[in-house]
Amino acid sequence: MSRLLILASVAASWMLLVKGYAQAPSIREHLPSNLLSADARTASNSGVWKEVIENHGSSALVAFHATFHCGTKGNILYNHDPLFFYGRDKVISPEGSFEIEAADPSECPGCIDAAIFSDGHTEGDPFEVDAIFQRRRGTYEAIASALTLLDDMAANKRTALQVQSSFSDLEASAYKDRTLNGPERVGMRILFERLRLTLKTNQGVVITPSDKTVGRQPTYNEIAAKQNISMEQAQAIVIAKKLQEWRADLEGSLSLAPPK
Repeated sequence: MSRLLILASVAASWMLLVKGYAQAPSIREHLPSNLLSADARTASNSGVWKEVIENHGSSALVAFHATFHCGTKGNILYNHDPLFFYGRDKVISPEGSFEIEAADPSECPGCIDAAIFSDGHTEGDPFEVDAIFQRRRGTYEAIASALTLLDDMAANKRTALQVQSSFSDLEASAYKDRTLNGPERVGMRILFERLRLTLKTNQGVVITPSDKTVGRQPTYNEIAAKQNISMEQAQAIVIAKKLQEWRADLEGSLSLAPPK
């Protein structure tokens, strides 16, 4: 799943109105660079822009958002959050660095405009900081609905196809639900979509941080053999266990901590 999102020009104009906050002061950014030289770039192959960021704060950088303003073409957004892109993104330690996808600075200037640190403090645009928490809340709520469906699949009350269909319905429902704010809907929709696509094959997996530890969840084959059940049921059991890990890690990180 790409982290770079391009907004339509109307949305871009609205986003520009709510900006006005400086780059997060604890983060240092290097000017974006392209692997292709200017002479080598063509319309069909413009190369990929990358930008190195450094955490100069006193605590780990746990999530951030960057906006690159491209005028009438719309904005390009980048999101980094280990509690949203679970099992893929990582926190960035003090004095650590990280490379992100970026945009041509001559056409799309921008910077990291919202950041959350492990000591609880935030920097940058409060609007974008809150959007990070809102996406997490959407994911948290979606996991609760997903667990019910996966439990039914594990108990052989629903087939994988039926659960996929339910996830598709939930995805569509979240898109239309105007009682939720935009980032919450995004959090819900992406979770439901991810699970729907994962269940398309009984080999599909959900990645979690525990996968690389001795405390990893069992494989589908291990569960199927141990409990003498189908691979579909085993898949549902393991994915549910991983979602429970995810939900537990989200708890306590769904809103800005009150000042001490």
